[in-house]
Amino acid sequence: MSERVALTEFLGDLLPAQGRILEVGCGQGELVAWMRQAGRDALGVDPQAVDGTATIRGVAQDLPVEAGSAGAVLMVNSLHHVPVGAMDRALGEAARALVPGGRLIVVEPLAEGDWFEMLRPADDETSVRAAAQAALERAWVIGLAPGQARRFSVERRARDSREVLAALLAADPSRAGAIQAARPTVAARFARGGRPIEGGGRAFLQPMALAVLDLPARPRLVRFAHGEAEIEAALEVRRRVFCEEQGVSLEGEIDGLDGGCDHLVAVIGGEVVGTARIRAYGEDGAVGKIERVALLKEARGLGLGERLARLATQVLEARGHRAMLLNAQTSATGLYERLGYRAEGELFDDEGIPHVAMWRRLAEG
Repeated sequence: MSERVALTEFLGDLLPAQGRILEVGCGQGELVAWMRQAGRDALGVDPQAVDGTATIRGVAQDLPVEAGSAGAVLMVNSLHHVPVGAMDRALGEAARALVPGGRLIVVEPLAEGDWFEMLRPADDETSVRAAAQAALERAWVIGLAPGQARRFSVERRARDSREVLAALLAADPSRAGAIQAARPTVAARFARGGRPIEGGGRAFLQPMALAVLDLPARPRLVRFAHGEAEIEAALEVRRRVFCEEQGVSLEGEIDGLDGGCDHLVAVIGGEVVGTARIRAYGEDGAVGKIERVALLKEARGLGLGERLARLATQVLEARGHRAMLLNAQTSATGLYERLGYRAEGELFDDEGIPHVAMWRRLAEG
């Protein structure tokens, strides 16, 4: 069961007493204003924001803030609006923005309740809301520790179904066709759902889930590289590991494909100590490929290599790849087997190092 409360009734108790609070996906900035009125240093980020003292323009998967600049990051009704294939990246960006010991608070609507069921014919968010919850459940791979979890319900009020659909259309004009087709169904569900309120209109309940994710005091993060400097640091890790340690030629390592890849990094104390890259592979791009997994000597034995491969796998699966491939050095096959990869085909030589192709295939349907 979930209780009916306003978010502001308990949000203050979850936020740290000091430090900047960054709200990602702040919309019109109501929560930012509430926090600033309470004397907090709050800054909102939103794709439609106007740059100013209280809000800046930006997206969750590429936050325009410095690393370690926020004591808390707040995401309210915003994670499920991030493209599914970028949700892990957005959570990694939140972790990057936090100071060690900082806190990420995520509040997401669930795919249930009479408000959701009323809107479902016009805007069915069942799959994206489920994807957001799944991304939160695997955020430990990034390096965020799960803390408090809570379910509650918020009340949504409207005079009639036309008001509801007008707000939905204003938020995303591209849904005009679906909204028009769904008007009769939404009107019928509005009439029989919720409860009547004084003065006209009806009130509906929307169940919500709150998740608190804490960043350890000594974080070991695995996330997407942020900006050219971190990509260059990732390339330097590869040069040191593959070229200096293993004797791979620089021409063989820097193969001209990096510009078309996404780069993941392992970060300790603000320094990039590991990396991997991912890309769509094959003539139709249907296969997700993991490449160039590398860790500096001082970062080995901490589980970061497995977390890099696990994050890469999670992201590729979220992007819709049903088959994933990596060419593993034979000394590392055990790591990838733990993640569901299986060797296929004969051993082959790459720059004097024995490799084997390993595949992870998901069942269709």
